[in-house]
Amino acid sequence: MLDPRVKPCKEGMLSTRLGRLLAQRRQGTRMRNKAALHMKWVRRVCPVWSLFFRAFFGARVRAMRNLPSSGAFILAPNHQSFFDGQLLGCPLDRPIFFMVSAPYFKIPVIGSFLNAVGCIPIGGGGGQEAYRAGLEVLEEGYCLAVFPEGHRSRDGSLLNLQLGAARMAHLTGTPIVPVSVVGAFEAWPRNRMLPRPFRPITVKYHRPIPCPVVPKDQLRVESRRTTEKLGRVLRRRLAAWEVVRRRVSGGG
Repeated sequence: MLDPRVKPCKEGMLSTRLGRLLAQRRQGTRMRNKAALHMKWVRRVCPVWSLFFRAFFGARVRAMRNLPSSGAFILAPNHQSFFDGQLLGCPLDRPIFFMVSAPYFKIPVIGSFLNAVGCIPIGGGGGQEAYRAGLEVLEEGYCLAVFPEGHRSRDGSLLNLQLGAARMAHLTGTPIVPVSVVGAFEAWPRNRMLPRPFRPITVKYHRPIPCPVVPKDQLRVESRRTTEKLGRVLRRRLAAWEVVRRRVSGGG
């Protein structure tokens, strides 16, 4: 005789799986809606930003050929200025989900806009939630932008890089594209209320760093290695820029 308790158990498992499937579909729909809104913003506002950067800062974008033509990837730039997000995102005709410091979401209007276009609040005690949201972006096949330094540099140099971007990359098998932003610190450092025009800015997209999926017991080691690779790419670029800047300014 069959145990009558078996059927409810199976029904419970089926219900749980169905609930997860429906939740995933709802999440995917919300993400697609935010991606569509993001693209509307990109196509309407970014041409204005691009004109502004070219006119007042001689902004240049280099090596866009290094960007993957499809699929998920992580953009990992250095962080020098309030301009970094716009400089990073405007050249790309695709949705980008930015990880943004949580306090900005509390600012009226700005916070509503960040939520609407799919930015992910990070910090303020919500680290794990932001981490899961970033993984969902990558699993849906979108681009995720993470500033691995965590906050803007006070002197333009590269800060110690955190492992979060590399961890997400290795968990999902997503490549990391290092992005160097040089000149933005001179244009608008964090200790100034207003930007200083006519300071040249260059954004360069470097070759992707492959990040294959690794077992969890190797995740920390591989994430550290990948983060070190990322740091070497960005430090070389910043060092080269510093040499040029000193020559132009007559400092050696």
